[in-house]
Amino acid sequence: MNICIVELTTTPADEHLNEQGFAVRVEISFDESGCKSATYRRRTTYPMGWLEDRADPAIWAEPRRQLSEDVAASILALIRSTRIGPAVEEMHGYIHATKFELAVSSVFFSCSFSWFAELPTEWNALQQTVNILESIGGTGGESE
Repeated sequence: MNICIVELTTTPADEHLNEQGFAVRVEISFDESGCKSATYRRRTTYPMGWLEDRADPAIWAEPRRQLSEDVAASILALIRSTRIGPAVEEMHGYIHATKFELAVSSVFFSCSFSWFAELPTEWNALQQTVNILESIGGTGGESE
């Protein structure tokens, strides 16, 4: 049995103290025949959260919720089929923008991508995965 963890975190800029972001962590157990189980946890993030003790361990305090097998299979298929280069050609500069971080890990590997405001065009292959995770984390539950 393998496990894949996919986490998307959105953090509003420090200047936007009245805004909230979210972190959603999806844990998918699978084997050669497909998904066996999938759960997710969600938490709210805040600007200047690094000043408070709301960092990554806080997500473990949230209850696990079941994620449908179809959604989990979609995430897993997208992660497996995505091919991108880590380098970004264009300069992307944004003032007071929301920060995004997408992290993917398993027992023997991990990677993360972070950006501000909008996904760089070189990483557009990640957009579908980001959209699914935003629908889960942004609303506090799966989209139908």
